Amino acid sequence: PTLLTSACACIAAIAKIRLGSNMKPLSPFMHGVLGLPMGFMLVFRWNNAYERWWGGRTELGLLLMHCKNLGGQFCTWVAPEDQQLATR
Repeated sequence: PTLLTSACACIAAIAKIRLGSNMKPLSPFMHGVLGLPMGFMLVFRWNNAYERWWGGRTELGLLLMHCKNLGGQFCTWVAPEDQQLATR
């Protein structure tokens, strides 16, 4: 959808440059009609991006937690009698 929208915008810009003042002007009504769906699509894409970011942040937090637990278990396994190392 983004590539198609970009292509349509480029075609419209080229047509405006070529035709100049011969182009029929758009009514303000069309801006309102097209603005509402575009706004909803923008909010939807923003929401998807935030969900993906939050999912990645959660997974990274889980990875760090597991690494810390693994490090603690390793320290306990290597030197079980060293109390200072085991409590880190």
